[in-house]
Amino acid sequence: MGEIGSAMDEKLLLELLAEAKLRGGGMILNVGEAPEVVVLSVEAYSALLAGKGTAHAPESLASLGTVPEQKTQTVLVTGGAGYIGGHVVRLLLDSGYKVVALDNLYTGRREHIPDGVTFIEGDVRDINLLRDVFAGYKIDAVAHLAALLEVGESVEKPFEYLDVNLLGTIKVLSAMQEAGVRRLLFSSTAAVYGSQSLVPIPELAVCEPNNPYGKSKLLAEKAVEYFTQCGELQATVFRYFNVAGKGAGLGVADTHHRSHLIPIVLDVARGSQEQLVVNGGDWGTPDGTCVRDYVHVLDIARAHAMALKAGVTEKFSIYNIGTGKGTSVHDVVQVATEVTGRMVPMQVGPRRAGDDSILVAGVDKIKKDLNFVTEHSTLEEIIRSSWAM
Repeated sequence: MGEIGSAMDEKLLLELLAEAKLRGGGMILNVGEAPEVVVLSVEAYSALLAGKGTAHAPESLASLGTVPEQKTQTVLVTGGAGYIGGHVVRLLLDSGYKVVALDNLYTGRREHIPDGVTFIEGDVRDINLLRDVFAGYKIDAVAHLAALLEVGESVEKPFEYLDVNLLGTIKVLSAMQEAGVRRLLFSSTAAVYGSQSLVPIPELAVCEPNNPYGKSKLLAEKAVEYFTQCGELQATVFRYFNVAGKGAGLGVADTHHRSHLIPIVLDVARGSQEQLVVNGGDWGTPDGTCVRDYVHVLDIARAHAMALKAGVTEKFSIYNIGTGKGTSVHDVVQVATEVTGRMVPMQVGPRRAGDDSILVAGVDKIKKDLNFVTEHSTLEEIIRSSWAM
């Protein structure tokens, strides 16, 4: 044990302490009334002291070449075993975050969780489980993706969608508030917009959802905004447009292949289904079929990582994630035929309850604020990545 006296001023003492911690190695340095412990050999300490001198301290720690120690952030991803959640988990892990994934495996798959990620099987509506997770893992931020998201199913089960998508979100927000966790990324949907006369659709458009799914997510957005206004929460809401594609080699499959257009088209191309039944051919679009903005799931995941790394300038912000370009059902079938080299027989059926005719993202805001543009979202790349076995 040793104490450095008045021959060295406190500024130099602090800098020596920082340098000693950086180099690794035993002594106690007293800074005022607060002793600091570092591990350092006598030889290393003598060399350190000789190298710094005692008369003049460097101007700053930067001049010593020291780097402040960075704490690795831990992110809780709800719905982390799902299709989108599985890709988000992997990208966050690759970006240097510690990741805890929570999923009830209703549509998620355990095999979507990679090594290095803590997995907890459970439901976001279980407030006691959430409290245990926040207490046990020292969560710094939450990416809340857990939700029900089938438009047709929401028409049949509207109250179940309200329970999971709204009340489940409120449980997450309440647990965050109790634990003092302030940073949230919230997964929302273009379905909140409903039918719009202005296309591409800007984030400031008046939301008039046409189905219980969109309504439940819009209510959840309002709950998130409420917590930012009444507490310390800082939230970024992402309104996904039509997510598709697959990350190469990740083994994360679209678990909603029975209702999402591109997986169905590719099932027909493989021969798993006899034909594609188009949900209406009389929409007010150039070829009569619905028009959507398809965005690659890898770009969705990138947006989450970029938002976490970006400095938060607003307590509550909403961003569309899309390409700004519309693609009809006929367009999807045409490109799928070219990519796979196989025919995709079609038959026009009745409209599906709750569908919108055109949903195309306005993307100026996310480009301006987060410097985000899609990198993988050409229709050809989306279909090619989905087609790869």
